[in-house]
Amino acid sequence: MDIPSYQVQPEQTITLLPGALKQSLIKTTLEEKTDLPTWLKRQAAAGQITRLPTRAELADDINERLIIEYYSR
Repeated sequence: MDIPSYQVQPEQTITLLPGALKQSLIKTTLEEKTDLPTWLKRQAAAGQITRLPTRAELADDINERLIIEYYSR
């Protein structure tokens, strides 16, 4: 996907391009063992949103009021 504002829907899979896999930063990141949220799944260079997260599963430092104010302009 080359559109930054693209919104991924549940069950869609996003895969890195072969050229991206040659970049050292991406190689290093893929080799790291990180704990993913329960609503995300990753296999090699592909990721999938298995379902939409609940509010409780999101970071606590999100201020919804500021987001609403920003988009209400």
